[in-house]
Amino acid sequence: MTLDEIILPDDLEWVDEFDYSPVVQNMQYGVSGSLFIQESKKQAGRFITLAGSDDMAWLNRTEVVALQAKADTADLEMTLTLSDGRSFNVRFRHGEKAVEVSGVKRFDSLDSSAWFRVTAIRLIEC
Repeated sequence: MTLDEIILPDDLEWVDEFDYSPVVQNMQYGVSGSLFIQESKKQAGRFITLAGSDDMAWLNRTEVVALQAKADTADLEMTLTLSDGRSFNVRFRHGEKAVEVSGVKRFDSLDSSAWFRVTAIRLIEC
């Protein structure tokens, strides 16, 4: 699994993959009491949240710094390629914490070889 050139752990799970509906619908009653329904296919906006379990999805500090540097860049469009070969054009969801990690070993967290667990990477398809 990759996000542009950053190799992500294959044990990250796309936790909201089946929460998305590609159809948007608007229903409104007219003055005569008739129901008007408008439907269309969404053009973009699917959430992609990659999350790891407590004992999975580790990155070293160098990889976390590279991932955070991307998250700190405005208007950055990236390519997410999943381990099954599907790819998506994505951006970080900046309305939430885009990259969330926690240290595996707190005492050496500044060492470049320190490990961090990926709690969540929050993206949106564009």
